[in-house]
Amino acid sequence: MKNIPFAFALSLLLVGGTSASADEVTYAGPGGLYQELMKSTTFDPAKAKYGLTVNLDNIKSIADARMQVQSGNPSWDIVEVPEQQCRSAEAATLFEDIDYSLVANAADMPENLKGKNWIGGFTRYAMVLVWNKKTYGDNPPSSWADFFDVEKFPGTRAMYNQPRMMAELTLLGDGVDKATMYPLDVDRAIQKMEGFRKNITVFYETYGQATQLLANGEIDMMALTNGRASAVTAEYDHFAYTLNEGIADNGCLAILKGSKNREAAMKALNAFIDREFQANIGAQSTYGPVNPKAFEVGTISADKMALLPTYAPVLEKMLLLDAGWWAKNEVDVVPRWLRMMQK
Repeated sequence: MKNIPFAFALSLLLVGGTSASADEVTYAGPGGLYQELMKSTTFDPAKAKYGLTVNLDNIKSIADARMQVQSGNPSWDIVEVPEQQCRSAEAATLFEDIDYSLVANAADMPENLKGKNWIGGFTRYAMVLVWNKKTYGDNPPSSWADFFDVEKFPGTRAMYNQPRMMAELTLLGDGVDKATMYPLDVDRAIQKMEGFRKNITVFYETYGQATQLLANGEIDMMALTNGRASAVTAEYDHFAYTLNEGIADNGCLAILKGSKNREAAMKALNAFIDREFQANIGAQSTYGPVNPKAFEVGTISADKMALLPTYAPVLEKMLLLDAGWWAKNEVDVVPRWLRMMQK
């Protein structure tokens, strides 16, 4: 290399020395144990396989993403929020259109999880029925109809203090078939809950509060997310839960308008849905990977598949929440639900 100009030789060394970390993005997600799981199963392996560095931050709500974009200088590149927020009219002003030529792994994904300016989040979770085996013994509840049957299944109960998912499980408990669930019969759900709410001991505000209620022995039966339910049943063997009639929902991943690392962010989305990383998530948690090809990798055991909300035989037992319906109607449903709760 003695005849090569020094500046050119130096540029070659720099290119070779930085390729492994050339792509760097900042992801803002819900934080906590969930984000730690994504770090170990996806973000860390993505550095080796894709040369991608992922910096982490937390997002509390879509309002945080809105503020970032309106600032004109967002510090985040990718956010993870509930799917309905990616399906809202606001998405067009907050998120970059996806360049699917840079997201080749999207070929594995279901069409309903590939939006114009978003893609399905890492996982799917479900709202499920949890109960205390000491209370119900050999006659446990197995459906939302049982949850609403206080004569056959007496005991304390808890629900999440919001209409989303609670309206669906109320209608299932009132005999509505999941195949005809949408559009939601909001009037029927409110009427059913108005007459039943006296039987709910606690309308909890956070999942942490919910799990504490179970741990303290205050609640016999509860609607809770499957990840939390799995953790509770692992720690306390007198609790059980069923995936039957679970209400499944997804998150979504999107790139903020004005991202300074737009192309790297597209490549990051590609890495995030890599079937191998998705299989890692399924093997190490009860969150269901959104990439169906994850179940073909060989990492997830048959026993674990039976606990995952995206495994086809399990999903058949569930109701898939219509995020598009909620994106259009939540602004009307929430005030009506709150008024009913305050009567």
